Amino acid sequence: MKFRLIAVLSVFVMLISGVHSYSYSAKAICLYDTKTKQMVYGYNEAIRMLPASITKIVTAITALELGNPDDIVTVDQKSANTEGSSLYLRAGEQLSLINLIYGMMLHSGNDAANAIATHFGYEEFVEQMNETVKRAGATDSHFENPSGLDGENHLVTALDMARITAYAMENPVFSEIVGTKNKNIVSEDGYTRYLKNHNKLLWMYENTKGVKTGFTKKAGRTLVSSATDGERNLICVTLNDADDWNDHISLYKSYLKPPPKEGAQ
Repeated sequence: MKFRLIAVLSVFVMLISGVHSYSYSAKAICLYDTKTKQMVYGYNEAIRMLPASITKIVTAITALELGNPDDIVTVDQKSANTEGSSLYLRAGEQLSLINLIYGMMLHSGNDAANAIATHFGYEEFVEQMNETVKRAGATDSHFENPSGLDGENHLVTALDMARITAYAMENPVFSEIVGTKNKNIVSEDGYTRYLKNHNKLLWMYENTKGVKTGFTKKAGRTLVSSATDGERNLICVTLNDADDWNDHISLYKSYLKPPPKEGAQ
């Protein structure tokens, strides 16, 4: 009887303190309020870990700040041969910067990420990526490449990625791109590629506004998403999370008002 009473009291304390009994799969979590600029839930949020392709959030916002969306980028041979997820770009092919960013953010094209960086000067661009994250308020993250391939010092914290994403989402072009479900991009020679956003939350949870998935064998599954109930805007970051879709939805359901029922006034 005594132990049963203790268990009931423990559940009650968790409920009134905002601690959730749901068991999350992520090795690190940060749920961040963009209006207050405060973390509302965290777990290992300050531990440095591999980001995989959520790196491309930094690549995209850096490119948008440095260039013009209509700039024409010529794909170099090295970028066309980039390992990992790909748009199958051809050396010499020309696309607008905005189309390459769509290809990078929706389809996670590593070749697009490298072509963008090379367009601005690869090494200089990576330096600018690290300057971008400083402006966003990130203090414990460092990037070595634009695509998210594993690197010895290519490491982020969940809290930093939340701050970086909040900063990026203030850019209307960036926020439009990452919230797009499907897109056709056309190269200058008329070749069309159909893209479907890898971020399944855009279909699974109505309040979702973006932003990026990631995966490598070492990093595991990484995911950054953004959702709003019209009053509160939240960003959720999970690192090394085998059940990321469900974890993000569970966190949003805990902290956001539910989407209105169809037909409700």
